[in-house]
Amino acid sequence: MTSGTCLREFAGRSWPARKLLPVAFRHKSIRISSACWPTRNNGLVKILVATVEKEVYRGEACSVTAPSVGGEIMVMKNHAPLLAVLRPGVLRIDCPPGGDCPYGRRDEMVIVGGYIEVQPDAVTVLADAVERAHEIDAKRAEKAVRKAREAYQSAPADDHERLLLELEVALARLHLVMIKR
Repeated sequence: MTSGTCLREFAGRSWPARKLLPVAFRHKSIRISSACWPTRNNGLVKILVATVEKEVYRGEACSVTAPSVGGEIMVMKNHAPLLAVLRPGVLRIDCPPGGDCPYGRRDEMVIVGGYIEVQPDAVTVLADAVERAHEIDAKRAEKAVRKAREAYQSAPADDHERLLLELEVALARLHLVMIKR
């Protein structure tokens, strides 16, 4: 592998070459060529995030990471079609470099359940509720986590599922506020 070789070319080689990827990637002489970075409409996926009340986000992204019931899902262009149930957590949208963000940016928001539909060139997230980082107050988020923990510990067993969901949402909100500080 020479300097300037695209990481995609290296990752597409046979199995023994792929095993060396972490070691080779750390080598200082290896540079990722510009062909690996998404260019205009190349490598970008269209994304729509909406609730019943409003459209929250529409744009293009390099990748989308969503919390599903089966674990975190990261979606990039040409992903296999997929329909999954979302759990409460942080939805991350990695946007491409360009315009006022020469190094790209990451948009993050807390979602409270919903569904994600993935097509090779588009992702649709239909969420029960969405909160962006700037809408969340840190003190209220900390208080909500304490309150949810106390309620969970003192509640009867038949309420545990509902209270665990509330705790998950409160922790996701607090996590998003803490990483944005």
